[in-house]
Amino acid sequence: MSKDHDAVVSFYDELEPLFRLSQKPFSGWSYSQRFKAIPTIERLIKEHSRQGRRSDLAEKREQKQETCVQSWQDPDRKGRRQTTRDLMAQQLGISTATFSKYRSILKFSEELVEAIAQLLDENRISFEAAYRISQLTDYDAKVLVRRIQESSERELKLDMDKLKKYAAKNISSGYIQPITERRMKSVLIFPPSAPIYPIRRPKKQQDK
Repeated sequence: MSKDHDAVVSFYDELEPLFRLSQKPFSGWSYSQRFKAIPTIERLIKEHSRQGRRSDLAEKREQKQETCVQSWQDPDRKGRRQTTRDLMAQQLGISTATFSKYRSILKFSEELVEAIAQLLDENRISFEAAYRISQLTDYDAKVLVRRIQESSERELKLDMDKLKKYAAKNISSGYIQPITERRMKSVLIFPPSAPIYPIRRPKKQQDK
C-alpha cells in the first residue's frame, strides 16, 4: 500500500472526531471551524512530507519505471504525480488550489483570521475576496478588515482588480499610513444610493 494512501488514512483518522462533532462535511462547517481545523491538516502535511523526502531517493528508480509503463499504457495520463496535499484536499471535498487559499489566509495572526472568518460567516465578503486580502501586507489587511467591520453596509463589495494591484508583492516597502488608508478605502464598493424623488404636494383648490 502506498505512502500517500497511508497518509490519507492517518489524516482522516485524526480529523474524524471533528467531522463527527460537526456531523457535517467540511463544506458545511462554518469558516471559523474550517480555519481551526486547517492547522491540524498543516501539521499532517509537514509530517508526511518529511516521511516522503526520506524515502524518495530509495524509490526514485522504481517510480520512474512505473511511470514509463503507465504512460505507455495510458497516453492521456498527466505527468504530475498526486501529492499528499492533493489527496487530503480530496478528502475534504475541495480542490488543492482552494486548500492552498485557506493556508494563505492562515498566515495572518489568529486575531485577524478570526475577524476574516466572522466576515465570511456573516456573508459580508466572499471567500475569493478573503484570499485576495491574504495577499496584502499585514497592515493593509488589518486596515481593510477594520473598514469593512465598521461599515454599516451589508451589500459591501470589494474591487477585486484593485486588491490584486495592491498585493504585497506589488507594493514598495516604504509606504506610509495615510497612503494605506486611502488605498484600502478605494477598494470598497458601496451600493448605489436609492434615488431621492421630490415630494409632490397636492395643489390647493382655489375657492370658487
